[in-house]
Amino acid sequence: STATVSRALRGLGNVDPTTAEHVRRVADRLDYVVSPAASRLASGRTGGVAVLTPWISRWYFATLLTGIERVMQEAGMDLLLHRVGDPTQGVSADRRLHSRVDGVLVLSLPAANPEVSGLRRRRLAVTLVGSRREGMSSVSIDDAAGARVATQHLVNLGHNRIGLIGGSK
Repeated sequence: STATVSRALRGLGNVDPTTAEHVRRVADRLDYVVSPAASRLASGRTGGVAVLTPWISRWYFATLLTGIERVMQEAGMDLLLHRVGDPTQGVSADRRLHSRVDGVLVLSLPAANPEVSGLRRRRLAVTLVGSRREGMSSVSIDDAAGARVATQHLVNLGHNRIGLIGGSK
């Protein structure tokens, strides 16, 4: 039956080992490849994650995107890149994202932006990268802890006149 073939190709139980091996041999002989689109339709999952980013070509974002793409490829997932432009101008996220992806990574965009909340209202899994918001998953650097470690390193080297040049937030 088609159900038996499906279970055998997916390596699920309830299939006689001899039958499962026969199904795999026939599939190999026919160069059968599972259709990702059909599998995703059947599972209700898209197998994709959208990445909302203000810039693509800047070093930080290009490096981050390279790492995200590598991890997603290893996981067999698709990446949908959505460039939103300057983060100070607001986000214009595609309203169709909820039907195209299972989740969204939001790179260095203000967490208070209403569009970020809009993504959550669409019941998408949203993770902020480089910013934080109460009640949301996030990945960011603890700048205060980093400053303490750097300052302590300089003190350990014998420096006692330590300054900071920084910009406004």
